[in-house]
Amino acid sequence: MVKFFSFLTLFAFVFSFNCQKTKTKKVNNNVIIEKPSEPIPEPRDPPRPGFQTIDTIEDSILLDLQNLNSDTERQNTRYVVGCERYNLGDQMAEFEQGVNRGFNQLSSERELYKAPSIGPGNCIYRIDLSAIGWTSKDWEILSSADILKFESKTIRNRNIQFLTQAKRPYVYAASSLITAFEGDAVADKKGAVYYSLVKQDRLTANFFAQQGVDRQALVNDEEAMFSGFSQSQIALGKTRMIAVFESRNGTCISTYDTVLGGDDIFKNSFTVELAQAGQLNGNKITNKIFRHNAQEHICTQNNGLWSLYRLNNANDTAEVAAPNNVVINLAGAAAQLDATIRIGDCGNCHFNQGVAIAFRDQLRAHILNNTAYNRDEKRLADIFFRFDKITAQIEELNRNHARAMADLGITAEKDPVWNVVALPLRTEMRLEQVASLLWFDAATFRERLQGAAVSSQVFGNLLSGGTINLATLSANFQTLVDETAAYEDANLP
Repeated sequence: MVKFFSFLTLFAFVFSFNCQKTKTKKVNNNVIIEKPSEPIPEPRDPPRPGFQTIDTIEDSILLDLQNLNSDTERQNTRYVVGCERYNLGDQMAEFEQGVNRGFNQLSSERELYKAPSIGPGNCIYRIDLSAIGWTSKDWEILSSADILKFESKTIRNRNIQFLTQAKRPYVYAASSLITAFEGDAVADKKGAVYYSLVKQDRLTANFFAQQGVDRQALVNDEEAMFSGFSQSQIALGKTRMIAVFESRNGTCISTYDTVLGGDDIFKNSFTVELAQAGQLNGNKITNKIFRHNAQEHICTQNNGLWSLYRLNNANDTAEVAAPNNVVINLAGAAAQLDATIRIGDCGNCHFNQGVAIAFRDQLRAHILNNTAYNRDEKRLADIFFRFDKITAQIEELNRNHARAMADLGITAEKDPVWNVVALPLRTEMRLEQVASLLWFDAATFRERLQGAAVSSQVFGNLLSGGTINLATLSANFQTLVDETAAYEDANLP
């Protein structure tokens, strides 16, 4: 059967021929990645019409890069790929919404960024690093920590590497967002990835300074607001305090949480800042100071989303996972995941118009009607525990966040980052799902897996109709890629 070059491959070949004089790209006068001299091979036949293979995916990326206006644009461009879901027959509309929501939650820029979808399946998404406030070093942090690490050995990819000057110019959308938010035990880097990408200081006081929040000053000016209750859905059997602060970009809301058997807001009802309200030289109005074991903070981002997440411990240093004896992840447990709440889980609870979850204050009336509190303590409660003001602030916050979500085109009923992009990779996977990640149909993957020396044992459960988990896939993915030649040209020796 005579094979013909696809239009995309022919375009790429002509581009390669016309640019033979430019063999290298230079960054800061140092050669980084050289242009390959080999011609791009003709594409392999797909297993069925419309199926996205490694050839069509890399052809699409290469063509898209060639259509950009300058080397600067190309070197600021990366791609996240969701074509494995397209090949499985998934609807991609909410997947794309998840990509846009996820990367805008990681953005420090004022403008929202909608990633253009490219390729025949519109399942490849172009990320302009400068549009989300990232540099090539930020991408390197993400791609180096990627839980599904691979490096394509194809000539197409070597051309893509040359144009972008990136070792890994494209990654899976699902693995990249789980990695960025450290949203699974497999991706947990103790905050080294997430807090680097969102540029948060590891000390909570410094984080608030970055947000333009001086908690003590806001309390002294009677502009901070507080509330307390015992009916939290995730902090079962414990009391919880809430603080609301105006920030540079909108609003920051903080929780104060304890372990089981820890402190109680109905006994110690004030924060350190409240105890020192208007005082000099460290004097305190009250000694009834609530001792928290952990906190969750969510702040408005520069782009209007209320999605800048943070967790910290009792020492006020950042964490990416909350202890299970403080809060539990009911949604994760329902999906047969571990019950730990991680940074990547925050958006699943705090989503769309109800992004700030409604609650009822119980603390103000408790303090004002209780003889255990003195006059000064009751005055603190009267000034700062104003649920009416908090309700108004939350309503405004929800409206602003919903407006930003609408501008991004987010119409999903549930968080598409957690439920559409990430969840299928975090739950048990069958043979067809793993095959799709390697751009094979099930029959081809089965044949290659059976012939693999190591992977046939590690992933042998797939061959008999079983499933594997993300931890196993992540730990053995590079070997699986190598043994199945998933990211190699067909004519490589």
